[in-house]
Amino acid sequence: MDYKTLKLLMLLICITLIRLGNTCAPGYGVNSIGYCYKCDVNCPTCGPSGCTSCFPGYGLTSNGLIGSFASQICYKCNPSGCISCLQGYGLTSNGLIGSIASQSCYKCAVNCTTCGPSGCTSCLQGYGVTSNGFTGSFASQICIKCEVNCTACNSSGCTSCLQGYGVTSNGHFGSFASQICTKCAVNCTACNSSGCTACLQGYGVTSNGHLGSFASQICSKCDVNCITCNSSGCTSCLQGYGLTSNGHLGSFASHICSKCPSSGCY
Repeated sequence: MDYKTLKLLMLLICITLIRLGNTCAPGYGVNSIGYCYKCDVNCPTCGPSGCTSCFPGYGLTSNGLIGSFASQICYKCNPSGCISCLQGYGLTSNGLIGSIASQSCYKCAVNCTTCGPSGCTSCLQGYGVTSNGFTGSFASQICIKCEVNCTACNSSGCTSCLQGYGVTSNGHFGSFASQICTKCAVNCTACNSSGCTACLQGYGVTSNGHLGSFASQICSKCDVNCITCNSSGCTSCLQGYGLTSNGHLGSFASHICSKCPSSGCY
C-alpha cells in the first residue's frame, strides 16, 4: 500500500470515528478536514482551532498569527500573565501598561497565607490582616500578631478569643481604641463586652443589678433543684420537679422548681 492510499485510508477512518461519535486517541484532536492530529505541546485536548485545554500552569492564548495560520496554543499562564499562583504567592500587576502589561506572581509577606495586589488577604493562625499605616502606592495589607488570648484579629483588634475569654473594648478612644480579649467572670464559659453570655452547668446568666456603665451580665448559681436558669429563675428542673412561680409579683417574681405531686408534674 502506497503513502497516498494509506493517508486516504486514515482520513476515512477518522471521519468514520467522528460520525460514530468517537474521538481521537488521547493527546490527539480532529483538524478542519477530519484528520486526527497530535495536539501541540502542553495541550491535553485540541480541535480544528488548536488547543482547547491546557495542562496545569498553562493557559490558552493565540499564536499571534492571522488567517489560516491563526491557532490556539498553550502558553505558560495566559496572554495577560498569571491567572493563579502557588500557595504563598499572590497575583499582582507588573506595573507596565498596554501590550506589555502582565499579571505576575509574587511571594506573600511574612505570616500571610494568601495575598493580592493590595497585600495580605489572610494570615496564619494567631495573626490578623491590617494596614501597614502608609498611604498611596506604599499602602499595603500586612499580617500582625494578635494580642494575647486572641485566636483571630484584624485592624480593629481581636475578633475571637480563647475559651474563657471574650472580646471587649480596651476603653480607649479614636486611633487608640482596640478590641481585646478579657478573661470572663467566674463561672462564665463565654462572654463579651456586656459580660457573661454562657455559664457553667448549674449557673445562669443574670444581671449584676447595676445601672449604666456598671451594668453587666454575670453567672449566678441556679436555685435548688434547677438544672438551668436565667434572670427569670429556673428554666429546667431535676427529674421529679417541675417549673412553678414563686408567687411573688413584679421584680420579685421568679420561676422555681417544685417537687411534683404524686400524680406527676404537668
